[in-house]
Amino acid sequence: MNIKRVVNKVLRKAGYEINRYKDPYREKDFSLNAVFSFFPRWVSKFEIDGETLGGHADYSSQRVSILNHPALSDYCEIRGKNVIEFGPLECGNTILLEKMGASGILAVEGHLENFIRACVIKNIFDLNSTKIVYNDAMAVKGQYGSFDLALVAGLLYHLDRPDLFLQNIATFSDSLILSTHIAGPASPSEEAPEIEIENKERSYRGKKYREYSGPNSGLSSYSFWPFRGDLIAMIEDSGFTEINILSERKDPNGYELIYLTAKKKK
Repeated sequence: MNIKRVVNKVLRKAGYEINRYKDPYREKDFSLNAVFSFFPRWVSKFEIDGETLGGHADYSSQRVSILNHPALSDYCEIRGKNVIEFGPLECGNTILLEKMGASGILAVEGHLENFIRACVIKNIFDLNSTKIVYNDAMAVKGQYGSFDLALVAGLLYHLDRPDLFLQNIATFSDSLILSTHIAGPASPSEEAPEIEIENKERSYRGKKYREYSGPNSGLSSYSFWPFRGDLIAMIEDSGFTEINILSERKDPNGYELIYLTAKKKK
């Protein structure tokens, strides 16, 4: 077996360009472009010193980040709060949280490649109030302490048991900011099967969606997209009873999207 050929095949499949060998210990390009070019793919777009780097997701837009929603500040204060963020990807929302004055941020990322890129961005942007940990969101059950606020942006619809995830959050966070896709007639598709999940004496309806491989995917083979009413019931059953819907719409793919905040009653 030609080991070099096998290694090259694996690297190509992962997205790395290996046509021309470069000795990483003799790299003379110390620019940020060299840092970004090291990784085969980026999702988030960054503006640094007048240069656009990374991917295409613009975290300065309301479409990409709920933190830009004009009504958010009416229901949720971020300044001075201790925040746990799930699925930071490449720290697009993390940068915004620091700009909004969060006193401390714990970002939990479950994809190794995303985790490494997030650590790079933390260093580039001097995110001194942020700590990034590599862990499965479903495995977080209070081992990192308690928080004023949990940010769950673009993650819930990648989970197979979002009901259990929300229950876990309620044990260590007083408030929730949530942006997620939900099930509908054509969301995620007309062909996606409707299923129910059982939780103690409750059941929740939604659609089953097969997860794919990539930086924006979930860690399970499939995810559960709850219908709107079932999502609200999940949140309330978890203990977040003060729910405020910020907006609802369909994204360009036809997926139904909801932005909301929720708090425990004092």
